[in-house]
Formats: sequence, C-alpha cells, structure tokens
Amino acid sequence: MLSVMERMDLVEKAESLAARKNFRELVEVLEEAPLDVRDSDDTLRYLLAYGYYMLGKELEARNMVRELRAAIPSINDRVFRRILNLEAIVEIELGNLGGAIELLAELQLNAEIARDNRYVAYSMQNYGIALDILGYPVQAITALQRARVAFQQLGEAASVAACAHNLGMCFRRINCLQVAEREFSAAAEHFAKHGSPEEATATALERALLLSYAGETKIARSAARIALARAEKLKNNRLRAEGLRAMGCILGHSGDLAGAQELLGEALAAGRTLGVKLLQAEALIELAKLCQVQGKKQESLSYARSAAQIFYAMGAPRRARELPL
Repeated sequence: MLSVMERMDLVEKAESLAARKNFRELVEVLEEAPLDVRDSDDTLRYLLAYGYYMLGKELEARNMVRELRAAIPSINDRVFRRILNLEAIVEIELGNLGGAIELLAELQLNAEIARDNRYVAYSMQNYGIALDILGYPVQAITALQRARVAFQQLGEAASVAACAHNLGMCFRRINCLQVAEREFSAAAEHFAKHGSPEEATATALERALLLSYAGETKIARSAARIALARAEKLKNNRLRAEGLRAMGCILGHSGDLAGAQELLGEALAAGRTLGVKLLQAEALIELAKLCQVQGKKQESLSYARSAAQIFYAMGAPRRARELPL
C-alpha cells in the first residue's frame, strides 16, 4: 500500500515516462507497482495500456482499455477522452473499423463539449487513418491535414509529425511519391530528434517502401534492412512484422521473388498471431502479385480472395472491390 504522496509520485513518474516516449520503462514501472494501487487509479491503468500498445502488444492493450472504459463512470473528463482515443487506435490496428469510428465520433463530441481542442484534433487524425484503410485516401488526406493544422496551433510537434507520417502513406497510395517523400522526411526529422525508437522505426520502414516504389530498390533494401534490425532489437513484434512486409515488398520489386515470398509469408503468419488484420490483408495482396508474376493464377486468386475476405470483415468493402478477383 502506497501513501497518497507516493501514489501521486507514481502517476507523475508514469506521465513523465510517457511524455518522453520511454515506453519500455513505463511498462516496467507500472507492472512492478502494487496491484491495488495500479488497478485503483484510472490514469495508471490507461498509461499501462498505452505502453502495451506502443510496444506492439495490441491484444493486451485492447483487453485493458476495454475493461477500463467499462469500469469507469462515463464522465466526460480528460482521462475518459484519453481512454476513448486509445481504444479507437487499437481497434483500428486490429481491424474493427466500425467500432473505431463509433469511438471517434463519441470522442469528438465529448471533446467539443469540453472545448478540448487537443482531443478534437486526435479524433480527426485517427478518423483520417481509418478513412485511408477504408479506401478513401483523398478524404483521409483532408482529415489529416485539418488535424495537422490544429496540432500546429496547439504547439503539439509530436502530433504534427504523426500526421506527416500518415499523410506520407496516403500520398503514396495515390502515387504522389514526391509529396509522400516530403511528408515522410518531415516525420523522420522530428522522430530522430524527439520521437521514440518505435516511431522512428515505423517511419523508416514506410519511407523505405516509398523508395522502392520510386525505383530506388538498392537504397530501399538497405534502409529497410536497418529498420527491420531496429525492430528486432526493440523486440516489438508488430514493428518486426511490418518490417517483414516492407522488406518482402521491396525484394519483390527488385526481382527476388523467392526471398519476397518467404518474408511475406512470415509477415502474414505474424499478422495472424498478433491479430493485426490490415497487415494480413496487405501481405496477402503482395503474395497474390508475386504469384501473378510467376503465372500461378489460381494461387494468386486464392490470396486475393483471402485479402478481400479480411477487408469485408473489417468493414472496408471498397478495398475488397479494388482487388482483381
């Protein structure tokens, strides 16, 4: 049992670790805290769930944040808005887009009532991410740009960089590669100085994939190899799986079809273990492309159909209809 002052000190330390993006120590500190203290404080429980998410443990984060939101009174305060936002992010990662959009609508309403512009911006940012996954990259760009302006006005440099990262992926999807490079460069510059290793690695992987699309396959392979090694060193299974997907795509672009198939198969297996639906679908799409190039039409069709089934289950029929079935 901790005294009131000790409990306050623990909350302050946990908030400081989260602000400094030291998620591994954050989780260690909170896992070692007395259970009766941690489980009786909504902020500490939220921060532990946030730490799990940032370390690539989506399923643990989802379980915690769902229990937390169900247990606390639906009072529109900052802690409740933080919980709504985190739950929406996790649901997006795990492919429950309908549930995520409902949470974001509730978050936006609550934030507007409370005049909490920071969480209005978060709701727009994450809605933009959901729109891109749903297959509406142009609308996603509009939402993310609005969120970025709001974060700039608030002086939230980390969130501005996060918007740039996601805008890079949107512009890459619509083949605006030069604009995508500017966005990824802006995100990478911030994360290198002020971000967490996880954030820097995620941007490095997506930027490497962009280089491959632009025909710079040698540079892309080198950049992706370095980023994948970082993900493995961080022991972040989600980042490692994304790295396998990116490297598999890059090998495919450079003509190493056997190597590409092996890594994409590993990414698919990891995505299934982690429960990350979008990763599974994207790996299946790339495997379908590889089989198409090799003249394996039935295998290609099978992979594409499996990807389509995932998109339909996620509530993203537009993405499913984009596939050559």
